[in-house]
Amino acid sequence: MALPFEKIYGQPGVLAELHRSFQAGSVVHAFLIHGDAGCGKKTLAATLAMALHCEGAGEKPCMQCGPCQRMLRGTHPDHVELAAEKATLTVKEIRDLIDSLADKPYEGGKRTVILHDAEKMNEAAQNAFLKTLEEPDGQTVFFLLTAHPEGLLQTVRSRCRPVYMPRLPQETILAELVSRGVDQDRARYAARLSQGVMGRALDLSREDDPYYAYRDEALRLLSATRGKEDVPRASMAWDEKRKPEDSLPFLDALEAVLRDMMRVMNGLEPFDAQIADNLEDIAQHFTIDAVACIMEEAVSVRKRVNAHVQWRSAAEPLLLKIVEGAK
Repeated sequence: MALPFEKIYGQPGVLAELHRSFQAGSVVHAFLIHGDAGCGKKTLAATLAMALHCEGAGEKPCMQCGPCQRMLRGTHPDHVELAAEKATLTVKEIRDLIDSLADKPYEGGKRTVILHDAEKMNEAAQNAFLKTLEEPDGQTVFFLLTAHPEGLLQTVRSRCRPVYMPRLPQETILAELVSRGVDQDRARYAARLSQGVMGRALDLSREDDPYYAYRDEALRLLSATRGKEDVPRASMAWDEKRKPEDSLPFLDALEAVLRDMMRVMNGLEPFDAQIADNLEDIAQHFTIDAVACIMEEAVSVRKRVNAHVQWRSAAEPLLLKIVEGAK
């Protein structure tokens, strides 16, 4: 959903410059907006795209004119969004996108394209897309969104204007949550746990956010493991038949728990104060090196899941790594 520029949090100087150029309608042909998941990349791209299409007389986007309303409804004929339905964006999908941009825009003089998770383009797709970036048609503006810019070819990155969306101060997130009616204590907890990511904080401010169920499952798994003889009990502590759509959120929660565990081992307070006692108990049964190895294996599991390996096969080495790491 698009927002007025003053409601977008990021780099004040960069956003102010973007605001001025988009009000004047003077923009480059491609932007690479990068930062953590939930940092506001989609909101910024949608707002910039709407500002380009806006026909209001004053501040853009006005949110009221016909083009703005069509953007809000997702029906503007000159706005395209593409996201990977699978692990990668293929060269065919990119070529189909490029072919669809051959005609002139239906309204005004600009067409906008938001490419979600741009790093999911495979190398062939990136090379196919590169020619479009090298020879802009003067009527299309691209917004490439990614949490992993290193996954894009340098030749692609160099032809886009980079816009980094940084992590935010805890106080900024706290103030925003409170302004939205979140209880002060709950807002403070969510702001700390989000580690500077506004979108994550908004989710965590709800007690029914799925993260908490995944976090508790990760705690059960680590608590059930005290040695190699605990493999059967540990196996029962997590969902071996996990569906693809919830495997990555579980890994996110497990990695968050492991990071907090390392903080406790180093004498620091965990970000998640709710589970401090659990972490202190679990930490007694692992070394820091073992936790680091488990985190590395979790990254490998993520790669296997993204390659469509079934959860049980993808995650079995992770369970073994946890068992091997227990004292």
